[in-house]
Amino acid sequence: MRESTENSLYHFKSKKEYLISILEDFSFKPRYNTETVILKKVDGSKVLNINIPMICWTDVPLERIGIHTTRYGCYGIGVTKIWALKNLVNPVIYLIQDTGLANSLHNLVEIILEIGEELENDSNLKKRIARFTGPLFHAHNMLSQYIKPYSFQGLNNIQEERKFYDEKEWRYIPEAQFPNINLNIPTNISKDELESINSKLSDFKLKFSHEDLDAIIISNNSEKEEIEGVILKSLKTRNEEDKFEEIISKIIILDNCNYGK
Repeated sequence: MRESTENSLYHFKSKKEYLISILEDFSFKPRYNTETVILKKVDGSKVLNINIPMICWTDVPLERIGIHTTRYGCYGIGVTKIWALKNLVNPVIYLIQDTGLANSLHNLVEIILEIGEELENDSNLKKRIARFTGPLFHAHNMLSQYIKPYSFQGLNNIQEERKFYDEKEWRYIPEAQFPNINLNIPTNISKDELESINSKLSDFKLKFSHEDLDAIIISNNSEKEEIEGVILKSLKTRNEEDKFEEIISKIIILDNCNYGK
């Protein structure tokens, strides 16, 4: 397997069809994911539990990607960090409960909730300080979207031992560029409802070019011809067939991938 460089990020998918969807127009599409972060011990204290529109990558080098692909899939796209930074992709903040940072964020959540209740009960106050509260609530929403627990942190309904910090996650949050994205989607909606909502995020996809592409990762050699066909068709639609050999040279076969095991 070819070694990764320090300047690559990898986005993995569980199915070949999802990889093909990315290659058909050379773009990543955001989807809502539910994130849970405990700021203090689980004793009735505040827990952040929100649906976030995002695209995720890992900064783990390919030579150490085994555990990551077991959880997220054997099909991937590697892009340069130059492209990621240009598109405002940012590493997440890994938070350990009860630390000074976690407690500060916990207090911030409490204060914002109290302010919200006061404003709902006093429409005049709401109008008078709207120029302050609007940016405050927006800043809190943005910060919340980039928080990830260091580990499962003792969630009672989670049995697996898992340290998220090892995933070295980077995120693209379209809300940073498009403030009308909805952050208040219920976490208990049906799968069909969620798919309908996710389809509306297609306007916020991130496009990349052959120059931004570092790797195309598949699970076995028998899929290589099909993936090459998808790439060629995609290039023809943009009159870039001359880039075909360069791109297919970046295909990597991920030997011994054990997704879901």
